Amino acid sequence: MDALEIIVVLIVLIIAVRFFLKSRIQSESKETLINEPKVPEQQELSSTDTPINNAEPSTELELQANEISVDSSLEAKLVEPLAEPQANEVAVDASLEPKLVEPSAKPQTNEVTVVPSENNSSLPQDSILKRHYLTHLCTVIETLAPPRPTDSVLCRHYETMIAAKIAQCLSDEKVMEQLISEYENNKDSGKTKAFATPQENESVICPAEKNSSLPQDSILRRHYLTHLCTMIEALAPPRPTDSVLCRHYETMISAKIDQCLNNEKVMEQLISAYENN
Repeated sequence: MDALEIIVVLIVLIIAVRFFLKSRIQSESKETLINEPKVPEQQELSSTDTPINNAEPSTELELQANEISVDSSLEAKLVEPLAEPQANEVAVDASLEPKLVEPSAKPQTNEVTVVPSENNSSLPQDSILKRHYLTHLCTVIETLAPPRPTDSVLCRHYETMIAAKIAQCLSDEKVMEQLISEYENNKDSGKTKAFATPQENESVICPAEKNSSLPQDSILRRHYLTHLCTMIEALAPPRPTDSVLCRHYETMISAKIDQCLNNEKVMEQLISAYENN
């Protein structure tokens, strides 16, 4: 309560002092008006009005000039930050353009994209000839490969294997020669597919009886087939982890083993490719 009382007393004192000063100023102004004559007042007022009126235009011009200079400086400061975001927007748009173009450049699901090696001398330099060359190579590989699966996951895995085979043929001339010889042998024999896929229910390989290199003893035959499977898997792509892809992978391996057992030329090509690898 002491602090509130002190504040109230101070406010009252301030109001009283202000009122006293105001009344004193009013009384002094009244005394000066009574004591001074009226005519000199008018003369003094007229004499004082003229310089003020004359001075007004100059002060107005100065104020206008100052306002113009201030406006120009403010405009310069406001224009500079506005110009920078435009440059940034252009840079951002330029950086976004490749991202917007990339999805349209992606191939379709049925197409196989291959990056050809520059060291291959047989690859044409012309873009049109190169495209026809890669298309023909893809057709040859697909002719010797199993049929294209209808499932989307298997189809994607199939395209990956075809692309890997194309890249292998472009990087290694021996693999290319083997592919050409297989394709010619396939034409001569009248087969449509070199990798003949077995039936879905068949999981055991039935070796051909005409193959003289296959041992008659059951233990030696098992070791022979195991070694042949190891050679084929060494030249094939890595085994996938997905169950569906793994089943498709095993089907292709068993088809290749069956092909090697039925055709001695394919077996020789497999052995030479395994030794070169």
